[in-house]
Parts: sequence; C-alpha cells; structure tokens
Amino acid sequence: MPAADAPDTLPSFVSRAADGSWHMLVHALPGAKKSEFSGIRDGRLCIRTAAPAVENKANAALAALTARALRLRPAKISVLSGAKSRQKCLRIAADAEPDWNRLLPLAERRNAVEKKEYELLEKLAPTHPDLKSLWDDHILYEKQLEKLESKTFMTPAEKQEAGRIKKHKLDGKTKLVALLQHYAASSEDGR
Repeated sequence: MPAADAPDTLPSFVSRAADGSWHMLVHALPGAKKSEFSGIRDGRLCIRTAAPAVENKANAALAALTARALRLRPAKISVLSGAKSRQKCLRIAADAEPDWNRLLPLAERRNAVEKKEYELLEKLAPTHPDLKSLWDDHILYEKQLEKLESKTFMTPAEKQEAGRIKKHKLDGKTKLVALLQHYAASSEDGR
C-alpha cells in the first residue's frame, strides 16, 4: 500500500525537508536482545538495535533496519543529528515517499495496548491498591532503567543491575496485566 501524499498524513515522527528528503525523529536503544521498532515515545519512533553503541555500530544497524523496513538501500539513510546520542534525527533520501506504515504496525499495536491498559488502570487504581502498587513499581523500574540505559557505557555490575530491573519490571507487568484482565472481566460480568 503506498504512503499517502498529503503532508498531514505523515506519522508524528516524520517531516518533509526543504530538499525533498524526509527527517525522522528516533529514540535509539542500542544493545537490545533483538533489533525492532518498539513504539512511539515523545513524538519519536523507538528503535532497538542488537548492535552496541560503539564505533558507530548502533547507527549502522539503525540505518540498516530502517532501510530494510522501508525497502531502501542503507545508503539512502543517514544520521542527520545525534550520532552519539539516543535522540537522533535520520535523513531519508528516497525518490518516492516511503511507506511509513511499514514502520508502524508493531509500534502502533504496542502503543494501543498500553493506552487501553493505562485507561483501565486509571479507572480501577483508586479502588484497587494492589494495582496501584504494581503500577508504581513499574514506573520506578522504568525510571531506573532509563537512567542506566542513558549511559554511554555500562559497567558489568550496571549491566547486571539493568538485567535484574528488567526481570522485576517484566514480572510486575505480567502480574499487572493479569490483574487488569481479571478486574475488567469482573466489571463486565457485574454490569
């Protein structure tokens, strides 16, 4: 399916440049278990890469993953700004507008699920302290991870700590989702 021509149909993280190329705002997460588009945060497409953030490997992996998804040559994608930062702007030079939808399905699906869970959580948290406690823990783990992952280099101890936090965060999220589903089903049965 071709991408729409109208500029107002561009995803929030893409803009058209004066030279005819496109600029794409990304939040890079190098050193991940697998390379993937993982969501949209603060108007940026989050891209995880398995490549580490050393010797430009993560930037090359980011360009290759994006090029593959958009069916372009990697040479058509360059880092315009933020080469040594997690916040980047990519320049995409293509003869025709890329099909941005190829970047979105997983990211949008994940964000839609999280939004639905969050809305349910806001509704149920005041009357269910167990949900509120799990959510507060989840936010705390997210902040701790973000602080660790924002470092250019992590020591082995910090990597181990990040792994421990991720495990606790995932365990808590699993419990949180199970409780949300339980309470949602209970409230539907009680209608």
